[in-house]
Amino acid sequence: MKRSQFIVKADAAFKQAKALPKTEQAKRLALMKQRQAYLNQAATYSGMISNMEQTAQSLDTAAVSLQLAKTMKAAQLQMRDQLEQVQVEDIDTVADDLDDTMRDVNEMATALSRPLGGGGVAEIDDDELMGQLDELDAADVELPSAPVGKLSPKEPAARIPSTPVQE
Repeated sequence: MKRSQFIVKADAAFKQAKALPKTEQAKRLALMKQRQAYLNQAATYSGMISNMEQTAQSLDTAAVSLQLAKTMKAAQLQMRDQLEQVQVEDIDTVADDLDDTMRDVNEMATALSRPLGGGGVAEIDDDELMGQLDELDAADVELPSAPVGKLSPKEPAARIPSTPVQE
């Protein structure tokens, strides 16, 4: 605010100097010196404001840095405490045991999923399936075509008769 006041006073001094006739050189010179003094004072205040803003920013940065350092130190101490509770060797042992257990579970699942003798599905050979497909192609079996058109709501759809399953 002070800086603005000095700039206003400098402008006023300049206008007064300009308004005076050229014959009053001494007054004009005095007003120009006064104007320059006001401008110098305004520049001084500008520098002070700039320094104050820079100091405030530095203070803020220092506060944030201090808080960050404290937080990092606390995190480091907490991690150290947690690491003291479990040894790296223990973690390796647990991981190895877990791998072994997972392997055993997978082996059990594989054993349980194999077909059992007699009642299960036999292993199907790809060559046998391809032979059956070739036989179907050679037989030139003609399949019935699907009905075309819309069914009216009054006509029920044709039912497929059910056949009893023979055991």
